[in-house]
Amino acid sequence: MAAEFQANVNTQTPLRARLSGIWTATLAMLMGAGCSPTPRTWVACYHAEIAPESLKGFDLVVVDGGYRGDVARLKRDGATVLAYISLGEVANSRPHFARAKAAGLLVAENPNWPGAWGVDVRKPAWHRLMVAEVARDLLARGFDGLFLDTVDSALNLEKTRPQEFAGMGAGIVTLVTQMRAQHPGISLMLNGALPLVGRLRGQVKMVTMESSLTTWDFATKKARWRTADELAWVRDVVAKARAANPD
Repeated sequence: MAAEFQANVNTQTPLRARLSGIWTATLAMLMGAGCSPTPRTWVACYHAEIAPESLKGFDLVVVDGGYRGDVARLKRDGATVLAYISLGEVANSRPHFARAKAAGLLVAENPNWPGAWGVDVRKPAWHRLMVAEVARDLLARGFDGLFLDTVDSALNLEKTRPQEFAGMGAGIVTLVTQMRAQHPGISLMLNGALPLVGRLRGQVKMVTMESSLTTWDFATKKARWRTADELAWVRDVVAKARAANPD
């Protein structure tokens, strides 16, 4: 794990409802595996439409997979550009939702985010859909890599319902490993899922942890600062992730 830690607060209104308004503060852990040079500044904005001028000046830019702008323009401005991709859930607004449903991959709708469905990440059909179709199509548009989200959703199912979902973490490791093998030159950035960092060593180049300083309060539907106990938990999981990948 590289030594650089960067706190980054994004104030753009992202595409997903869960990130509306002021986005959570993010602690970025930038790993050096294949990242040259290591990004010093970065931004994530999940708009389908955003003026490229708003993203200028960053070394690393993350946009939604449905971004309607010119990816090449962002790259000409000097940025490494990653596309958002959800590995542990699929929204009913995504083009591949119907295929996931037809293949029997859906598990349950996320109660906090209506329209977002957890998937069984252990199934080879999900791996094929993600690697051979969704990732392939995004990379064909010129993205430099992928921002891997909602992995924690899969890990939470394994933790809370172990009899039904044992092996979800292993399923994610298999999926990411296949993605790296199929597309060896791309940059992969993992959002959260810090317990998997050691098992994904050499597969992902960057790891970020959203909601490190602030989080979303589902009761008030507003962002809030984390409590002292929550911040202590953040420090603990980050320290464990760094220990699992000290490079």
